Amino acid sequence: MAMDKTGIVLCTVMVFGVAATGCAKKTVAVTTPTAALPRDGVPGGFGRDYLSGVLAGRPAVPPLPVVAGPAELHFEDAFFNYDQSSLRPDSSLALANDSLVTKERLRSHPEGRFTIEGHCDERGSAEYNLAFGDQRARAAMEYLVAAGIRAELLTVVSYGKDKPVCEEHTEDCWQRNRRVHIVESGARR
Repeated sequence: MAMDKTGIVLCTVMVFGVAATGCAKKTVAVTTPTAALPRDGVPGGFGRDYLSGVLAGRPAVPPLPVVAGPAELHFEDAFFNYDQSSLRPDSSLALANDSLVTKERLRSHPEGRFTIEGHCDERGSAEYNLAFGDQRARAAMEYLVAAGIRAELLTVVSYGKDKPVCEEHTEDCWQRNRRVHIVESGARR
């Protein structure tokens, strides 16, 4: 039986969700009311509308984000494909976690502000990578705003290829450098 593209993406998203929640030290119960299921009836809350939005590059907030325990809250990097600024399904899951972390931090520090850093790999000119890092950071910002984070709490900055986490000249290393990283930047004065 052949699986269509939506089915493959659905399976991939569900595997990432199960893997991420399977590593948690605390068990968190997540219930899905029947009314929250998508109209197309795809179980798990990840309907075709959500998946087609992700595949089309539109920021879409997954209905069932990965939930971490309070001691485990940390920002996750969102990674991008080569020469792309659209969010991948794994990037959407990372940003879903980041939106939860941001909301939790804002509960305890309402004056908090956050910087979304856009990064690229070493290929391409400095100017090209600065512009591309900005596009990636803005895609992440759109996602976070759609998830309920106020835009005025977020700042976008692009480092292009200037702050790599890996300096080898391999595809694996370049992939690690094509990312968006979120940092808590304190309160605006």
